[in-house]
Amino acid sequence: MTLRFRLALTVALAATLAVALVAVVLFAALNRFLFYAQADRLGAAARIVQAQQDFRSGEVRLTRTSGLTGDVEARLEVLGAEVARSSAFPNVKANLPTGLYDVDGRPVLVQHVEVLGNVGTLTVTTNTRVLEAPRNAFGRALIVTAPLALLLAGLAGGFVSGRLLRPVRVLERAARRVGESGDLEGPMPGASQHDELGRLALALQEAFRAVAATRRRETDFLRAASHDLRGPLAAMRSRIGATLARPRDAAYLERELREVDADVARLGRLANHLLLLARDPGSLRFVDVDVSAIAANAVDRARERAPDTDVNLDAPKSATVRGDAVLLEQLVENLVSNALKHALGASVDVVVRAEGDAVTLSVRDDGPGVESGVLARLGEAFYRPDAARSGEGSGLGLALARRVAELHGGTLVLQSAHGDGFTATATVRRESVSTR
Repeated sequence: MTLRFRLALTVALAATLAVALVAVVLFAALNRFLFYAQADRLGAAARIVQAQQDFRSGEVRLTRTSGLTGDVEARLEVLGAEVARSSAFPNVKANLPTGLYDVDGRPVLVQHVEVLGNVGTLTVTTNTRVLEAPRNAFGRALIVTAPLALLLAGLAGGFVSGRLLRPVRVLERAARRVGESGDLEGPMPGASQHDELGRLALALQEAFRAVAATRRRETDFLRAASHDLRGPLAAMRSRIGATLARPRDAAYLERELREVDADVARLGRLANHLLLLARDPGSLRFVDVDVSAIAANAVDRARERAPDTDVNLDAPKSATVRGDAVLLEQLVENLVSNALKHALGASVDVVVRAEGDAVTLSVRDDGPGVESGVLARLGEAFYRPDAARSGEGSGLGLALARRVAELHGGTLVLQSAHGDGFTATATVRRESVSTR
């Protein structure tokens, strides 16, 4: 069942309900109108009977020649006893109070009259067949017009639904073309903020472009990862081939093995960073982690690796967050190692602050800093400025730190100016809830 057919059917059903409701209301209004119209006739007939009868003399005859007209029937009661009635007067309860009644669908009018000095009751009514004729006529008209109205409603519903669904069909064709061509960045027809379909097209356009951006990042990521993995592997293969080319002494073999060991360590770090970047947020193990203690350990290791560099720590006794211990240790280690590598012998300051519902780790070095164009790209996976390419970094340190901060509900902010040092500030929420 197509959407167009469902819309047309919905319109037809709504029209059916509307016709039925209007018919019921009109039928009730018609009945009411006919009833009171007949009541007015009965009032006029009662006045004619009273004008043509001599109730005071007691001689009363309720016949067609004594005032009754058409289908009007009458009955006269005095002191609870029936005095006279017309030949076709129906079975109506005696001694009714004065007023207008509906008895089995027929109007009944009761009035007081004076008969021989007594108060009598004149009851006039009409034959119900007078009311049945217009009711039947209304029913016949409804039988003829209702199907025609439903047919017209169905046709109108089909036409309107077709017009309404035309943009949807255009979107469908556009989405099919995107799937066939793979072009995710083209504009979607009708994309706008004017109506629901325009906003749907705009949302699809944005979603496709987001997928295209993700695909580009994944492609760049894989290209850079393969490049960085091939480098150490090629170096190891070259060293091993050169070593096996001819006999070597023990000192040469030891030196080459140390170089191979360094390449293996670099590959290990790269693989570890890749695994951490690709880690599923659902696999994180959140425990109480003291960021001050992690920072102190990282500073101790930095001082051992670079005894000539002044590495300072400013942290409270405890700054506990709820997070993944492995990832938070890697975040702190990456920021401290990055500062240590690019400080070029200048001082490095590590500052931890616990404020409100977050803990902030700031690592600043007094090195040469970076230009604004480079700063804007730092934190992208595998991005390394030209000046840093001679080192052993993979370009994943800051990207991993940013990812860890985001997984813990925080951010990583990088600040620098050429010749004015570099500062990396990671903020982590105390109660981290990973949703990514």
